[in-house]
Order: sequence, then structure tokens, then C-alpha cells
Amino acid sequence: MTYEKFLNLKADKQEIILNAAYEVFSKYGYQQAPTDLICEKGGISKGALFHYFGNKENLFIYAFETTLNKLNDAIDLKSVTSYHVFDFLPYITMQKLKTLEKYPYMMSFLIRSIRDNKALLQEKGILDLLKHYESSQTFLYQKIDYSTLKNSISIEDFITWQTFVSTGFITMYPDHPNKEKLMKQLITFFDTVKENFSK
Repeated sequence: MTYEKFLNLKADKQEIILNAAYEVFSKYGYQQAPTDLICEKGGISKGALFHYFGNKENLFIYAFETTLNKLNDAIDLKSVTSYHVFDFLPYITMQKLKTLEKYPYMMSFLIRSIRDNKALLQEKGILDLLKHYESSQTFLYQKIDYSTLKNSISIEDFITWQTFVSTGFITMYPDHPNKEKLMKQLITFFDTVKENFSK
């Protein structure tokens, strides 16, 4: 499916509908997600939703594909000034957060979709796109210069800790009452990590 009818909408309307799908799918899961609620939050009729996507499954697949594409586009390696671990990890995190600011539930949607719907993604041939995204993430981590990391800290442990924090932040971000404060806390975290774990 090409989704031409949806893509002919104005960009801001596409964003509203996509955000509605991200929020409802992330909270209810694909199977239980009520299309009526997606329509309500997206400000469209049920007939319009099916006019754009045909059915709920196509909307889910579109949202998943779009998420991976947006995350891949979020990292601009041309603007990277340092690959040192304490510079690069905050940089790529903040780049992704620019996308999260626009689509608050996008990462929660991605995490739940991978966890709960692998069979459907496999059936639709989307896992190859996911593997490509995962490969790009591996590529990013391979470019990191860990020479300034304390010798007593293993790289594997350090990445695991960073992943824990990122996942926790993603979980908190969509419904947090003060996103600006949360962002400042994340920046403080990166500063603290650099202070305590650099040579």
C-alpha cells in the first residue's frame, strides 16, 4: 500500500493523526487499540481513517515503518564534532529527542510493537527494516571512541547503563508534566556521567 491519500494531507494533519496512532498503540497494544480512540485523538472520522489506510493493520505497519525511517533520519553524522564517548552519546541522544519532542509516544510505540507483534512484523516483511535500523545503531556505537572511559568500567556495562537510562527516559517522557525539567535532568545526568566515569 502506498498511503498516497494520507500523504496528500497537510504535514501538520499527518502529524496529528500519526501521534494519535502512536499514543493509542503504545498504551493499548496493536490488538486492543480502539480505532475510535485513534480517530478521536486524531480529529478525523472513522471513515476517513479507513480511507487513508484501509484498515488498522495498515495504519500500524505505516506507523512502524515511519518510526524507523524517522529515527534513521534523526542522526546527522555530518554535524558530529567529536566521537568521544562523553560527547557522542549525549549528541545522538539529543538528536533523537528532537524527534521525540514532535512525536512523544513514538519510542514507546516502537518498544511495545517489537515486544508484542514480532509475528505480524515478520509476516509483513518489516523485520528486515528493523534489522537495518538495528545495524545502523550498531554502526553508530562502533564509531564511538571509548579511550576516555575509565579502564575499570567495561564498555559493555557502560552501554547497558546508558540503555537503561534511555529506556526509562522514553517511558517517562510522553506523560511527564514538566518536559523541560526532565530534559535538564537528562543533561545533568550526562554531565555527572562524564565527571565520574572519564579518566
